[in-house]
Amino acid sequence: MDLFAPLPTDDEILAAALDEIQVEDRANEFTRRYQLREEQLRQHRLNLLSKRDAGICESCDATEGVKLRPARTAYHWEGDENSDDNPNRDWMGCETCDQLDEEYWDEMWSEYNSGRL
Repeated sequence: MDLFAPLPTDDEILAAALDEIQVEDRANEFTRRYQLREEQLRQHRLNLLSKRDAGICESCDATEGVKLRPARTAYHWEGDENSDDNPNRDWMGCETCDQLDEEYWDEMWSEYNSGRL
């Protein structure tokens, strides 16, 4: 430590303090956004549960022709098979949304399988 080094100026002290405040503000903003996202996911899961219980399509809110449809996914999942967090869980859907889902996943699986050959 140099005892004869010049002391920081007021501007340097202020700049360092502002840097610390900005770092803390960014951390607080990240925490706030994370908590907001967690709440949104919780609300989404509750919404899906209530739709499933009421027999409402999870995609379009239709009530006609709604039934439990098989998932066409194969994501790695080690959790409870019946969990709402399971990305491969069956879903409540109407005929129209089921057809759209089938077309989408047929295309996705075709693209995936073409890369495996």
